[in-house]
Amino acid sequence: GTCDDSACPPVYREGGTYAMDDAVAVPTPALVYECDDAARCNSSPPPPPGEPDAGTGWGLVGGCGRGDGCPAAHDPGGAYAVGDRVAAGPAASEDSSAAAGWEDGAPP
Repeated sequence: GTCDDSACPPVYREGGTYAMDDAVAVPTPALVYECDDAARCNSSPPPPPGEPDAGTGWGLVGGCGRGDGCPAAHDPGGAYAVGDRVAAGPAASEDSSAAAGWEDGAPP
């Protein structure tokens, strides 16, 4: 799932020490949504991170990093069909995973 700063566990760090049941967050520069209702997808953008997706026509699929199979960023003027996927969120249109806060610009 997704979380905001107040509800996120600590960010995963390579070389960190973890025990069973420890939770970690892995920053994701963009969220991936899939169109499940063409009429709604073409009239509503994907919801902001952490907001419910009900009623927008977009279902949250997961996250992606640049160069890691991200679909194109959501285009407000685009025409979408059921099954189309878009990237949305603060870094969806940026071409760098550094925007996600990764120290070396790459996921852990």
